[in-house]
Amino acid sequence: MSRGLGDVYKRQVLGGAEGTALSEVVGLPAALSFVTVEPATLEVSAVKAPEEGAGLIVRCWNVGREPVEGTLRLWQPFRRALRVNLAEEGVAELGRGADEVTLPVRGRQIVTARFEF
Repeated sequence: MSRGLGDVYKRQVLGGAEGTALSEVVGLPAALSFVTVEPATLEVSAVKAPEEGAGLIVRCWNVGREPVEGTLRLWQPFRRALRVNLAEEGVAELGRGADEVTLPVRGRQIVTARFEF
């Protein structure tokens, strides 16, 4: 009888618990968004580690022609958020001790935020 990767995963990670979701085993929510953005015209183009130091870089762009007030929401609170340029150099502080930031975005503009935890 051949066993697939799913069988090995169930046996080793889930302890053989048939039909048990990973979220039930390790205490994760059934669904979780790493990063969410609003409004719909603001699209995420990159989520990555910074070139230098620790943290998280989130790059978005406004696909519409009209300016928007964009909201970036993370899965957990951050210590500090900075608006940075494409070289990831600080431009302005966006917020502290929250899980979301709001920033103005011109039509067709690319914006980058750096989050420190």
